[in-house]
Amino acid sequence: MFAEAATEVVFSALGPNGFVIVSGYDLSSAPPGTPLTPQQYRTNLDAAIKTILTSARAYNGKFMLGIPAAASTHEFTTYVDQDTGIVKQGYPMYSATADSYIVEAYVTIKANNLTSTATYLGEALWGFSSKMAYPSNSNNVFMPSSPFLTPGEEDYLTKRLY
Repeated sequence: MFAEAATEVVFSALGPNGFVIVSGYDLSSAPPGTPLTPQQYRTNLDAAIKTILTSARAYNGKFMLGIPAAASTHEFTTYVDQDTGIVKQGYPMYSATADSYIVEAYVTIKANNLTSTATYLGEALWGFSSKMAYPSNSNNVFMPSSPFLTPGEEDYLTKRLY
């Protein structure tokens, strides 16, 4: 669910024990296969976090934040259209030395003080799949298809997951 959809109606329907998982991935209106830079990702994630914080506080709701631990249609390392042979390079999911989506997610989580916010329940990892394709069952493949395929990612996340 995107942050804008977490309305009073949603939180009311979930009741006091319910929560939403807000998308912290696919944060672009560009066509699928158009990668966000890690800096663009951080800006868009920051806006989504501010939106869900406002709603969750206003309607006494709780939420988790889905982060791109595997490829999505706008946060990916490599995109391959196997029908046309088009290959697009995105950016690292995780890197200790270069800008990457996962590091930017945690920079943004920290900047918004989420872990000290009562409405925040932690992170959910996007994307455990043998093949990440969009549309489903197409030959438009986004990589990596599953978390922990990027060297160092599992260790980084293990130390930070809230």
